[in-house]
Amino acid sequence: DLPQGFENYRIVQISDIHCGSWAGNPQALQKAVNIINAQQPDLIVFTGDLVNNIATEVDEFMPVLSQLKAKDGVYSVLGNHDYAMYIRWESPEKKVENLTVNTSSGNVVFPTFTLEDKDYCAYPFNLKVGGMNIKYATATPFCTLNGKDIVMWSKDGNAEIGVENMTDENIIVLTKEQALSAFKVKNKGMEYLVVANGEVVEKDDKIVLNAEESPIVKIYPAVDKLSGFTKVGMDGGLAVFTKKQPEKAKVEFVEKVRTNEYADYEISVTYAPKYDNVFLNFDFSGDGVDVIVDGEKVNDRYYNGYPFEVSLKHHNFPKTLTLRVFALKKDDFVYLESTPKYDENGVAMTLDNVKIATEVTYELKF
Repeated sequence: DLPQGFENYRIVQISDIHCGSWAGNPQALQKAVNIINAQQPDLIVFTGDLVNNIATEVDEFMPVLSQLKAKDGVYSVLGNHDYAMYIRWESPEKKVENLTVNTSSGNVVFPTFTLEDKDYCAYPFNLKVGGMNIKYATATPFCTLNGKDIVMWSKDGNAEIGVENMTDENIIVLTKEQALSAFKVKNKGMEYLVVANGEVVEKDDKIVLNAEESPIVKIYPAVDKLSGFTKVGMDGGLAVFTKKQPEKAKVEFVEKVRTNEYADYEISVTYAPKYDNVFLNFDFSGDGVDVIVDGEKVNDRYYNGYPFEVSLKHHNFPKTLTLRVFALKKDDFVYLESTPKYDENGVAMTLDNVKIATEVTYELKF
C-alpha cells in the first residue's frame, strides 16, 4: 500500500522521444508537451531514450521540452540510446562530450564509468540538498535526512562526487547491499537512517526491528547508545550495534504415508524460549503441496522450483503439522521453470528439506 500522501497523486511517465527522428519538426513534440501539461501532473518522469545517437539532437527541442511543468519537478534517466555507442566517435574527448550536461550555471561533465550487465543506477546532476549543490555524482540518491544530509548508494560504496557550497551538510554513500537493508525513521523529531539485517518499521510511535538472525544495527547520525544492544564500533559515519539472539527453534520431519497420488510428511517444531514468529521454508519436488494443521488444510502451493514459506504465527504456532506432497510424473503435460527431483520411476513426490527461521521483534530505543 502506498502512503496516504500519494492519494490522488498524479505521475506522468514518458519515454523514447528519440529527438533525432523529429528533426525539423518541433511542432509535433509541442502537441505532446501540451497534452502532458494538461494532465496537471504532480510529477513527470522521463525514463530514457531522449535521442537516437548523440546529445546534440535535443538542442532544437529544448524550448519545447523546457515547458514541461509538474508541482514536484521533472526527472529524467538515461536510456541505452542516450549513453551507448551507436556511432563511431572521432576521439575519446568527443565521447565524453556526449555525457556533458549544459546548465544555466555551466557545463557538468560526468566522470567516465562502466555499467556492467544487470547493474542499474540513477546519477544526479545539479541536485540541491540543504545549502549545497551536487554538480554530479556516480552514486544514486537514496534519501535526505533533516533537510540537509543526503544518503546515496553505489555498488561498492565508492563514488566520485562534485559539490558546491557545502557547509554543515554531509553525504553518506552506502554499498548497494546496505541500501537494500536501509530504512529512514524518525525519532524524537529527528530523521535517522537505520541499516539492519531485518525489517525496520515505525509502529505505534515505536521503532521496531524484526530479525531472524542475531541483529546488527547501524545508525546515522551516529548515536552513543541503543537500549539492550552493545556498541561495537563505527562503519563510516554509522554507529554499529549488535545483540545476541536467543536460542532458535528446531524442526524435524519424517514421511508417514505414501500412496500413488501423494506422500504425507509429519513436521515437528520445537520452539525457542523467545520468539514473535517462526517461519518454515519447504523445499519439495512434486506437483504441489497442502499444509494441514489439526486435520484442516490451511495453505497450499504449486511447484515452481522455489522454497515455500509458511508463517506459523498465522496458524497459532502448532507443534506438529502435515505437509502433503502430490505426485508429478515426468510425462505430465505441464510447464516447469525448473526441473524437480524425479525418482527412478519418473515420479516427483518428496519433501527434500525444511528450514526454520525464528523471528524476534526488538524495539530500537535510542
